[in-house]
Amino acid sequence: MTSHVRNTLGIDMPVKHAKRMKKALKALATTEAVDGPFQYWQDMSLCQMHITTSMTESELDDWLYRVKHGCEYIGTFALIQGIRHEHP
Repeated sequence: MTSHVRNTLGIDMPVKHAKRMKKALKALATTEAVDGPFQYWQDMSLCQMHITTSMTESELDDWLYRVKHGCEYIGTFALIQGIRHEHP
């Protein structure tokens, strides 16, 4: 039986970069799912993207900073961390 840890993380970012960011995140082997963009009603130019991944929040933030994906982002946050899934 194998197991892996799955985290649900988020990225705050401008809406204008959401489509490109979603494509870049989906291409990663560590990504299981990408949801969003979810726009903020207070500022419709900003949104959240939610990512189900094996990366930690620190690893996601590092990837966003060092990879040339052409997207701006404001920051990262954790929705759910460290859920272990068992596979036969």
